[in-house]
Amino acid sequence: MNLDQAGSIFFNGIKGVGMSGLAVFCKQMGKQVGGADSQEHFITDSFLEKQGIAQIQSFEEPLPAHVDMLVYSSAHQGSKNRLVLEASNRGIRVMHQAEFIGSIMPSFTTSVAVCGSHGKSTTSALLAFALRQLHAEPSYFVGVPRFNGMDGSHFGKKDYFVVEADEYGVDVPQDTTPKLLSLHPTHVLVTNIDYDHPDVYKNIEQVKEVFKKFMQNKNIIASADDKELSDILQTFPRSSYQTYGFSDEADLHITSFHSSETEISFELLYQKKPIGSFQIELFGEKNATNTAGVILTLLELGYDADAIRSAIRNFRGAERRFQCIGQVQTMRVFDDYAHHPTEIEAVIEAARERFPTSQLIICFEPHTYSRTFSLKNEFVTALSRADFAFIAPIFPSARENPEMYPISATDLELLAKERGIQNVTALAHREEFIPRVLTLLKPNTVIFTMGAGSIYQISEDIVAMLSTTQEPVLKT
Repeated sequence: MNLDQAGSIFFNGIKGVGMSGLAVFCKQMGKQVGGADSQEHFITDSFLEKQGIAQIQSFEEPLPAHVDMLVYSSAHQGSKNRLVLEASNRGIRVMHQAEFIGSIMPSFTTSVAVCGSHGKSTTSALLAFALRQLHAEPSYFVGVPRFNGMDGSHFGKKDYFVVEADEYGVDVPQDTTPKLLSLHPTHVLVTNIDYDHPDVYKNIEQVKEVFKKFMQNKNIIASADDKELSDILQTFPRSSYQTYGFSDEADLHITSFHSSETEISFELLYQKKPIGSFQIELFGEKNATNTAGVILTLLELGYDADAIRSAIRNFRGAERRFQCIGQVQTMRVFDDYAHHPTEIEAVIEAARERFPTSQLIICFEPHTYSRTFSLKNEFVTALSRADFAFIAPIFPSARENPEMYPISATDLELLAKERGIQNVTALAHREEFIPRVLTLLKPNTVIFTMGAGSIYQISEDIVAMLSTTQEPVLKT
């Protein structure tokens, strides 16, 4: 059974960011959509409720009688989940999330997969936003609930399909095949390559091989600033790719970068010729690079530089990416999804550029024991770049065995102390963030909740704490 024949599609683990987006996408296609998940609160709850999508609040309940296709992810035991097994036993077509996206991709005239270890959510969201501003009415699938007033996924016209392509495994630990290899786009936009997901990849060379395989026989738009990516590009014919970035060798070269509290701006040279100044409501050099990648993609698709300049101007970012939660007096609270040392450093760098005189406090929740153990030294280095960094206990993944990775938040603090770093502190409980932050408050303080788990849930509590704090408590 193919998608055209499937009238009713069931999404197992429907509250996941990616799965909820696919469910909405399919409902907009005219499909009957439902799903199952736990009763636990998710960031996507309001998104699904607004769309009127029914859910089973337990994996123990029976699968509905009328289901033509079941889509699952690696969450909730993946292919071994009880409802997935029930569907297979009933002869219902079962597809992994990545396989499902790959199956619908050929129906679009132009499909752009945005991939990379970091920055792909913001970059794919910006590309979808710009295409909409350019009146292209794109279809898109981005791994965030919302961005710039738009839902994280949308079924529009079939001229363009933008998808965020994930390099994580299909069904870890039983199947570590990278999800992006299920996709076959016409174009790939590659932001960077880094060593992440140690439960899937042995080393950086294995990561590079996967990206190289994915990039073959595609129209490639790639960052010229990333060394690992540049190594791969050298194995392709020069006519098969276009590059962007701060590098003098880039086809789209960023110059005259400036940052303020409200935006970044930069000049661009396209094939050595100036195409003017661009402004966007993002922050940091990394986001200037990501924006240039989107601009180059749109130029390659035939859009005019002046039209692109206007289309990106008012993009303010994706949910949980440098997201402002609140401001009290001169103190600000942000939330960010950063969960890898490279991402943490990029956020801190952007915050320093935007607020050069502010005190910076990070409330970080590590995600997965495998990543924390494999990159422990890098985490300490990244977090030390803040004025103060507090580390909550590790937010685990159900897909890993913590006993294989002997690491804790306390171990990160001890490692920092061994290196003479005094501003990285482990906490026994996440609830300790607020009282610790309270002791450090002074005017012009910027506070970040940071991590891929549920740390975002306390960001509004911090804003509330700031709102009830009296002026005499603030240190000058």
